[in-house]
Amino acid sequence: MNRHNLYIQEAIIEAKKCTMLNKHGCVIVHRTNIISRGHNSNEISNYNKFSIHAEVAAINNMKKSRVNVENMVMYVVRINNKDLKKETDQIRTQNSKPCMDCMKCICHHKVKKVYFTCMDEIYESDRSRVKC
Repeated sequence: MNRHNLYIQEAIIEAKKCTMLNKHGCVIVHRTNIISRGHNSNEISNYNKFSIHAEVAAINNMKKSRVNVENMVMYVVRINNKDLKKETDQIRTQNSKPCMDCMKCICHHKVKKVYFTCMDEIYESDRSRVKC
């Protein structure tokens, strides 16, 4: 198993924790260590209900530990509800390309690279399409 697949498997484990229909998971890696994790979730404030995306959740978890995200690598996955009972290495991933708002957050925090899944393939996100 190559290093990308190892981190993708860890992001899948994180995505399994999600209670939403679209299950996204994210891990942030520094050198070879996973230092933060996140999955998408619903949040409720006094006035509305909204979702926190996995990428933002992982970055927020980094901020709580006061570790700088700059120059780290992020892995993002999306899995299907039907695959929850399968073993992690048997789960097929879906398109998890970060949305524009997440890319802005990623750029703002100077994450070095973002890898995401799309139909069991791993792609590197093109940050050049976002004004940082």
